[in-house]
Amino acid sequence: MDQQLQHAHAALAWEAHEYEHRERKSDWYWALGIIMVALFVTALLFKNILLGIIVLIGTFGIVLHTFRRPSVMAFEINERGIMLNRRLYPWASLQSFSMSHHPSTKIYLQSKKQLVPMIVIPFHEVDYVYIRDFLKDFIHEVEHEVSLIEHILDFLGF
Repeated sequence: MDQQLQHAHAALAWEAHEYEHRERKSDWYWALGIIMVALFVTALLFKNILLGIIVLIGTFGIVLHTFRRPSVMAFEINERGIMLNRRLYPWASLQSFSMSHHPSTKIYLQSKKQLVPMIVIPFHEVDYVYIRDFLKDFIHEVEHEVSLIEHILDFLGF
């Protein structure tokens, strides 16, 4: 679905899928299965049944997630804060932002809350410079360093 940018009342609004869905081939599932079995056997060798159960449940959750289609979310940036599907994150609850446009275009918002430390907002056809200038009026920009877990998740297709 194409995103549409609306300029209204000093606000930016658009819609986008919550994440990029990737079709996976049977090789991907075989690799996941092999990794799961190896981790499960390792957990059993170390007599850690709980870890083995967690590996099984985690793998089942990953497989279920791969079949789920991303929903379309509404995003809005205005003078009060950032809204994600009618949930407002006020500027006072946000610490900083950074943006990436290679390989994917995302806004990373560092939250002051510990339960939701990072909020990631996708944007594709929205003007990168305009959004950046808009955000800089409310919170400061920092350089986003891509973490190891982000590289791993991207490599695995999440």
